[in-house]
Amino acid sequence: MDRISKEKRSKIMRSIKSSGTKPELYFEKEILTVDGYTKQCKIAFNSDFAYEPQMIAIFVDGTFWHGKDFDYENSKLNDHWKNHIQGNIDRDSKNRKYLSNSGWVVLSYWEDELEENKHKISREIIEFVNERTKNPPKHSQVEISLRSKG
Repeated sequence: MDRISKEKRSKIMRSIKSSGTKPELYFEKEILTVDGYTKQCKIAFNSDFAYEPQMIAIFVDGTFWHGKDFDYENSKLNDHWKNHIQGNIDRDSKNRKYLSNSGWVVLSYWEDELEENKHKISREIIEFVNERTKNPPKHSQVEISLRSKG
C-alpha cells in the first residue's frame, strides 16, 4: 500500500525526466570527449547518446529505474512498481540485443559508476570511436531501413 495518495504519486511520477537527467548531463560534460555524438538518438528506439556513423549506441542507466541489483521476489515495492522496473529491465535487454545483432556496439553504464570510472569509460569510448572510424562497420539493410522511419 502506497503511503501517498494516487493523485500525489501521479504528479511525482510525471515530474521525473526521461532524458536530460543529471547522470546524462554529467556523462556528456565529463566523459564524452570525442565530438560527433548525437543525444537521444532514435535508432529503433532512443539511446542516450550515439555515434551514428560508427554504429555505437551509449546508454546511461539510472540504478533504480533500470533495476541495478533488482530482486523482484524480495523487493518491498508494490506489484505495480515491481512490474514496471522488471519491464524496463526486459525492454533494455531486448533493445540492446537487437542493436548488437544489427551490428551496433552497445555501451551501457550505471549512473552510480560514472564519477568513479569516468576516465576508464572515456578511454573506452575513445577506443571504440577511433577503431570504428578506421574500420567502419558495414551497415546492414535492417539498420538503414530503421533510420528512414523516423
